Amino acid sequence: MNTAHTRWIRAGADRRTPFVGREPELGRLRTAIATAAGGDPTAVVILGVPGVGKTRLACEGLAMAAAAGFARFAGRCDTVNRDGAFTPLVQAFGPALRAIAEPKRSALTHDLPQLALLIGGLGIDPPQPLGDPALERARLTEGFTRLLVRLAGEQALTLLIDDVHAADDGTVAVLQRISSGALDRPVLLLCTARSDDLETGRVLAGLADTSLKIDYVRLDPLLPDEATKLAGEALGACPDEPLAALITDRCSGRPLLIHAVARTLTETRLLRAYDGLLGLRPGAEMPLPPGVQAQLRVRLAAADADEQPLLRILAVAGDVDVDVLIRAAGIPQGRALAALDRLYERGVLEVTPPALCRFAHGLLRETALADMSPAATRSARTALVGTLGTEAGNRMSIAEDVLGAGSLIGPDEAIGHLRAGASRARQLGLIAPAARYLAAAADIARAGTSREVLLGVFVDLATAW
Repeated sequence: MNTAHTRWIRAGADRRTPFVGREPELGRLRTAIATAAGGDPTAVVILGVPGVGKTRLACEGLAMAAAAGFARFAGRCDTVNRDGAFTPLVQAFGPALRAIAEPKRSALTHDLPQLALLIGGLGIDPPQPLGDPALERARLTEGFTRLLVRLAGEQALTLLIDDVHAADDGTVAVLQRISSGALDRPVLLLCTARSDDLETGRVLAGLADTSLKIDYVRLDPLLPDEATKLAGEALGACPDEPLAALITDRCSGRPLLIHAVARTLTETRLLRAYDGLLGLRPGAEMPLPPGVQAQLRVRLAAADADEQPLLRILAVAGDVDVDVLIRAAGIPQGRALAALDRLYERGVLEVTPPALCRFAHGLLRETALADMSPAATRSARTALVGTLGTEAGNRMSIAEDVLGAGSLIGPDEAIGHLRAGASRARQLGLIAPAARYLAAAADIARAGTSREVLLGVFVDLATAW
């Protein structure tokens, strides 16, 4: 891993921000860490509505476990594209495995060639296809489970799965597998889930009635006095009564919105200090429009010339390795790292171990995507295709980017990426994405590619169905 990015990994893991009104929940995390350290696999599922601080609490637990000697891994389920396979596990373990030197990595993966189907750069050849989607999924489920057991055999570990309500079927299968007695090592599983999402019950049902010790932590919005205290810490001084009333009324006790309001008030310089308090300047109004996206657009519009291409790549990519992000944006490394520092300090993006960069929350990404022109979206997709290359673990991701790039990618290259993505999707039993990639390849082939290529695409499409 590029040593220039070590500060990013450290910053993403150890960042500290005001954390108010959550001491009981922090105590339950400490108890779970102690239980897991004693050899009993333990899970903590953090439930709550969007913006209530689920991810913030989970990251605090991740940092507390690291301080107790746990190795830490983190991945997030993609709420924008749910067709991925084992997405958070690839994010959690892929960069970490690639960073492990030989021969230790070979000892961890020597009889798990199926991992190469989704994780590139491991130095192992993927296995021959089994020809049965169910068997392929089972093989990958077993591979990730055995990998986790081996890693936990070397060091106690904590695994964070953010937004588990959006988990793909493969990830759910692994969680069920490790919670049903397959794991007897010091492991702490941290999950966050929306309490208002219908998928949450389906995903968590598989964790019930198992041998895993599970603590369900529900986060409620902050009470008015707690919200006022959090706003005061975020602003740097206590808000006066009118300002505190505005914040508690407009933010409904959600820390995410409180921090957003505090940043906006500070950046727009609408506050005045008097008698040790902060209040709005005479005639000023709280700059929070009815739609939160409007505020997010203001924050995104402040990006400078170096920050804008990074945000465009990040918007279409979701979670992306810092190295990949910088190369795709086409900015010299020194300037790119400085731009990422600025975005990080403004709370626009965050970095999770090991060196995965993403928007601070999903609404920011959705706002950025909505404001991108079709040409900008296609250009960003094209840059990602050229940067990711043809690693086996990236083929489905590249196929999605090819679909978004349109005619900016040459027909032969586009067809090759689409057929490779379809092949990987078929291996994993994901027939709908495979058919989508092949239908797009057929459309491109009809426009001028040789009849032999078109016939090959049709054969692939018929085989997928």
